[in-house]
Amino acid sequence: MYGGCFAVLVQYSEKKLKALERIRQLTVDQGKSIEKKDLEMLNRLTMEKQQIIDEINSYDDQFNHELANLKKSLGIVSLEELETCKDRGKEQEVLVNIIREILGLIGDIRKQEEVNYTLLKKAMEETRNNIKKIRMGKKALRGYNAPANTMPSGFVDKKK
Repeated sequence: MYGGCFAVLVQYSEKKLKALERIRQLTVDQGKSIEKKDLEMLNRLTMEKQQIIDEINSYDDQFNHELANLKKSLGIVSLEELETCKDRGKEQEVLVNIIREILGLIGDIRKQEEVNYTLLKKAMEETRNNIKKIRMGKKALRGYNAPANTMPSGFVDKKK
């Protein structure tokens, strides 16, 4: 009866799953570019990742619209209630499994993002230390290049 609605939800979920797999790969690549200190590559990957996130947001909007219609027609409040339905169809089973995969993939991405954050923090600290060393070197160099005292030298005779 609701197979068509579930098929549409499955379709959006599969698109989201594929997009999240691309995001996971981009996140891994971002970590590699951070390790290599390749900021151009990191920027390109970040922009590409943002495009995919925008794509996912579109899928989510469409999914949520269809889901609201389905919930209303089934008289349920949340997706978790689908798991307890006795008369689950094939599409429902597929949808529940895809959503589990999506949640697992999001967890993997989050872990990689934390690793990337740690790498980025370390790289920023190294850069901060290098800047401090450069500033100290500049100060020391100014001390050596300071002009000599321009006061004329001479003896002051105090006995008169």
